[in-house]
Amino acid sequence: MKKLLVDIAMAIILLLLMAYELIGEATHEYLGIAMLILLCVHHVLNRTWHTHLFKGRYGLNRSVMALVDVLLFVMLIAQMVSGIMMARHVLDFLPHAGRRSVAGSVHLALAYWSFALLGLHVGLHMRPLAGKMGRLLPGKRIWAARVALAAIGVYGAYAAISRQLPGYMLLQIQFAFFDFEEPLIFFFADYLAIMVLFMLVGYGLNRGMTAKRRAKIPS
Repeated sequence: MKKLLVDIAMAIILLLLMAYELIGEATHEYLGIAMLILLCVHHVLNRTWHTHLFKGRYGLNRSVMALVDVLLFVMLIAQMVSGIMMARHVLDFLPHAGRRSVAGSVHLALAYWSFALLGLHVGLHMRPLAGKMGRLLPGKRIWAARVALAAIGVYGAYAAISRQLPGYMLLQIQFAFFDFEEPLIFFFADYLAIMVLFMLVGYGLNRGMTAKRRAKIPS
Protein backbone atom coordinates (compact mmCIF):
# COMPACT_ATOMS: atom_id res chain seq x y z
CA MET A 1 0.00 0.00 0.00
CA LYS A 2 2.86 2.38 0.84
CA LYS A 3 4.49 1.71 -2.53
CA LEU A 4 1.23 2.40 -4.38
CA LEU A 5 0.64 5.69 -2.53
CA VAL A 6 4.20 6.85 -3.23
CA ASP A 7 3.87 5.94 -6.92
CA ILE A 8 0.54 7.78 -7.23
CA ALA A 9 2.02 10.84 -5.52
CA MET A 10 5.00 10.80 -7.90
CA ALA A 11 2.70 10.58 -10.94
CA ILE A 12 0.58 13.50 -9.71
CA ILE A 13 3.62 15.65 -8.94
CA LEU A 14 5.14 14.86 -12.34
CA LEU A 15 1.94 16.04 -14.03
CA LEU A 16 2.10 19.26 -12.01
CA LEU A 17 5.78 19.73 -12.85
CA MET A 18 5.00 19.58 -16.57
CA ALA A 19 2.94 22.77 -16.15
CA TYR A 20 6.07 24.73 -15.07
CA GLU A 21 5.27 28.43 -15.64
CA LEU A 22 1.53 27.83 -15.36
CA ILE A 23 1.99 26.98 -11.68
CA GLY A 24 4.87 29.40 -11.04
CA GLU A 25 8.65 28.91 -10.77
CA ALA A 26 8.71 28.75 -6.97
CA THR A 27 5.94 26.13 -6.86
CA HIS A 28 7.78 24.18 -9.56
CA GLU A 29 10.95 24.14 -7.46
CA TYR A 30 9.15 23.04 -4.29
CA LEU A 31 7.43 20.24 -6.23
CA GLY A 32 10.81 19.24 -7.68
CA ILE A 33 12.21 18.85 -4.17
CA ALA A 34 9.14 16.83 -3.17
CA MET A 35 9.72 14.63 -6.23
CA LEU A 36 13.34 14.05 -5.21
CA ILE A 37 12.25 13.00 -1.71
CA LEU A 38 9.58 10.67 -3.10
CA LEU A 39 12.09 9.17 -5.54
CA CYS A 40 14.38 8.35 -2.62
CA VAL A 41 11.46 6.83 -0.67
CA HIS A 42 10.40 4.86 -3.76
CA HIS A 43 13.84 3.29 -4.11
CA VAL A 44 14.08 2.55 -0.38
CA LEU A 45 10.73 0.74 -0.55
CA ASN A 46 11.91 -1.08 -3.68
CA ARG A 47 15.50 -1.67 -2.52
CA THR A 48 15.35 -5.35 -3.53
CA TRP A 49 15.38 -4.12 -7.16
CA HIS A 50 18.91 -2.80 -6.60
CA THR A 51 20.14 -5.97 -4.87
CA HIS A 52 18.72 -8.25 -7.60
CA LEU A 53 19.71 -6.11 -10.60
CA PHE A 54 22.84 -8.16 -11.34
CA LYS A 55 21.43 -11.52 -10.29
CA GLY A 56 19.62 -14.20 -12.27
CA ARG A 57 19.02 -14.63 -16.00
CA TYR A 58 17.97 -11.82 -18.29
CA GLY A 59 15.41 -12.74 -20.88
CA LEU A 60 13.87 -10.25 -23.31
CA ASN A 61 11.12 -9.17 -20.91
CA ARG A 62 13.38 -8.59 -17.92
CA SER A 63 16.03 -6.90 -20.09
CA VAL A 64 13.58 -4.36 -21.51
CA MET A 65 12.02 -3.66 -18.11
CA ALA A 66 15.44 -3.23 -16.49
CA LEU A 67 16.60 -0.94 -19.30
CA VAL A 68 13.53 1.30 -18.95
CA ASP A 69 13.87 1.34 -15.14
CA VAL A 70 17.58 2.25 -15.23
CA LEU A 71 17.08 4.94 -17.89
CA LEU A 72 14.19 6.43 -15.93
CA PHE A 73 16.23 6.48 -12.72
CA VAL A 74 19.25 8.10 -14.41
CA MET A 75 17.11 10.68 -16.22
CA LEU A 76 15.17 11.64 -13.11
CA ILE A 77 18.41 12.14 -11.17
CA ALA A 78 19.94 14.16 -14.03
CA GLN A 79 16.75 16.21 -14.32
CA MET A 80 16.81 17.01 -10.62
CA VAL A 81 20.51 17.92 -10.69
CA SER A 82 19.92 20.27 -13.64
CA GLY A 83 16.90 21.68 -11.80
CA ILE A 84 19.03 22.42 -8.73
CA MET A 85 21.58 24.15 -10.99
CA MET A 86 18.81 26.47 -12.27
CA ALA A 87 17.02 27.11 -8.96
CA ARG A 88 16.09 30.75 -8.47
CA HIS A 89 13.90 30.53 -5.37
CA VAL A 90 14.25 27.55 -3.02
CA LEU A 91 17.96 26.87 -3.57
CA ASP A 92 19.06 30.26 -4.84
CA PHE A 93 21.90 30.38 -2.31
CA LEU A 94 23.83 27.85 -4.45
CA PRO A 95 26.29 29.21 -7.07
CA HIS A 96 24.71 29.15 -10.55
CA ALA A 97 26.90 31.46 -12.62
CA GLY A 98 27.26 30.39 -16.25
CA ARG A 99 25.35 27.13 -15.83
CA ARG A 100 21.67 28.02 -16.10
CA SER A 101 21.48 28.12 -19.91
CA VAL A 102 23.05 24.69 -20.42
CA ALA A 103 21.13 23.19 -17.51
CA GLY A 104 17.91 24.66 -18.91
CA SER A 105 18.23 22.83 -22.25
CA VAL A 106 19.10 19.56 -20.52
CA HIS A 107 16.32 19.95 -17.97
CA LEU A 108 13.68 20.64 -20.62
CA ALA A 109 14.53 17.62 -22.78
CA LEU A 110 14.87 15.28 -19.79
CA ALA A 111 11.49 16.41 -18.43
CA TYR A 112 9.69 15.01 -21.49
CA TRP A 113 11.83 11.88 -21.71
CA SER A 114 11.25 11.18 -18.01
CA PHE A 115 7.52 11.72 -18.48
CA ALA A 116 7.43 9.22 -21.36
CA LEU A 117 9.62 6.67 -19.57
CA LEU A 118 7.52 6.91 -16.40
CA GLY A 119 4.44 6.00 -18.45
CA LEU A 120 6.32 3.06 -20.03
CA HIS A 121 7.60 2.01 -16.60
CA VAL A 122 4.08 1.91 -15.15
CA GLY A 123 2.72 0.08 -18.20
CA LEU A 124 5.46 -2.57 -18.11
CA HIS A 125 4.69 -3.28 -14.45
CA MET A 126 0.88 -3.07 -14.50
CA ARG A 127 -0.03 -6.61 -15.60
CA PRO A 128 -0.75 -7.78 -12.01
CA LEU A 129 -3.04 -4.76 -11.47
CA ALA A 130 -4.72 -5.34 -14.83
CA GLY A 131 -5.31 -8.96 -13.84
CA LYS A 132 -6.97 -7.92 -10.58
CA MET A 133 -9.19 -5.43 -12.38
CA GLY A 134 -10.17 -8.12 -14.87
CA ARG A 135 -11.30 -10.39 -12.04
CA LEU A 136 -13.21 -7.62 -10.25
CA LEU A 137 -15.12 -6.24 -13.24
CA PRO A 138 -17.79 -8.26 -15.10
CA GLY A 139 -17.26 -8.99 -18.79
CA LYS A 140 -19.10 -5.99 -20.24
CA ARG A 141 -17.57 -3.54 -17.77
CA ILE A 142 -14.00 -4.68 -18.40
CA TRP A 143 -14.52 -4.28 -22.13
CA ALA A 144 -16.01 -0.83 -21.57
CA ALA A 145 -12.93 0.07 -19.50
CA ARG A 146 -10.63 -1.20 -22.26
CA VAL A 147 -12.44 0.81 -24.92
CA ALA A 148 -12.30 3.93 -22.73
CA LEU A 149 -8.55 3.50 -22.12
CA ALA A 150 -7.95 2.91 -25.84
CA ALA A 151 -9.88 6.10 -26.66
CA ILE A 152 -7.85 8.05 -24.10
CA GLY A 153 -4.65 6.62 -25.58
CA VAL A 154 -5.65 7.68 -29.11
CA TYR A 155 -6.39 11.18 -27.84
CA GLY A 156 -3.06 11.07 -25.98
CA ALA A 157 -1.26 10.51 -29.30
CA TYR A 158 -3.02 13.56 -30.75
CA ALA A 159 -2.20 15.61 -27.63
CA ALA A 160 1.48 14.56 -27.75
CA ILE A 161 1.76 15.84 -31.31
CA SER A 162 -0.22 19.03 -30.72
CA ARG A 163 1.82 19.75 -27.56
CA GLN A 164 4.99 19.20 -29.64
CA LEU A 165 6.49 16.53 -27.37
CA PRO A 166 8.72 15.07 -30.15
CA GLY A 167 10.26 18.51 -30.70
CA TYR A 168 11.04 18.93 -27.01
CA MET A 169 12.42 15.40 -26.65
CA LEU A 170 14.74 15.79 -29.67
CA LEU A 171 15.88 19.30 -28.60
CA GLN A 172 14.34 20.81 -31.74
CA ILE A 173 12.48 23.16 -29.38
CA GLN A 174 14.65 24.54 -26.57
CA PHE A 175 12.13 26.79 -24.85
CA ALA A 176 8.84 25.69 -23.30
CA PHE A 177 5.80 27.53 -24.62
CA PHE A 178 2.61 27.83 -22.56
CA ASP A 179 -0.79 29.30 -23.28
CA PHE A 180 -1.53 31.31 -20.14
CA GLU A 181 -5.14 31.76 -21.21
CA GLU A 182 -5.73 27.99 -21.35
CA PRO A 183 -7.55 26.55 -18.32
CA LEU A 184 -5.21 24.34 -16.29
CA ILE A 185 -7.73 21.49 -16.40
CA PHE A 186 -7.26 21.23 -20.19
CA PHE A 187 -3.48 21.17 -19.83
CA PHE A 188 -3.56 18.42 -17.21
CA ALA A 189 -6.19 16.43 -19.14
CA ASP A 190 -3.92 16.40 -22.20
CA TYR A 191 -0.85 15.31 -20.25
CA LEU A 192 -2.83 12.68 -18.37
CA ALA A 193 -3.97 11.29 -21.73
CA ILE A 194 -0.35 11.29 -22.94
CA MET A 195 0.69 9.41 -19.81
CA VAL A 196 -2.07 6.85 -20.44
CA LEU A 197 -0.77 6.49 -24.01
CA PHE A 198 2.73 5.58 -22.82
CA MET A 199 1.28 3.28 -20.14
CA LEU A 200 -0.68 1.41 -22.81
CA VAL A 201 2.44 1.15 -24.99
CA GLY A 202 4.34 -0.32 -22.04
CA TYR A 203 1.52 -2.70 -21.18
CA GLY A 204 1.20 -3.85 -24.80
CA LEU A 205 4.96 -4.31 -25.03
CA ASN A 206 4.93 -6.45 -21.88
CA ARG A 207 2.08 -8.61 -23.19
CA GLY A 208 3.81 -9.03 -26.54
CA MET A 209 7.12 -10.08 -25.00
CA THR A 210 5.35 -12.47 -22.61
CA ALA A 211 3.40 -14.07 -25.47
CA LYS A 212 6.62 -14.44 -27.48
CA ARG A 213 8.36 -16.12 -24.53
CA ARG A 214 5.47 -18.52 -23.99
CA ALA A 215 5.40 -19.42 -27.68
CA LYS A 216 9.00 -20.57 -27.43
CA ILE A 217 8.26 -22.88 -24.49
CA PRO A 218 7.55 -26.40 -25.84
CA SER A 219 4.16 -27.80 -24.80
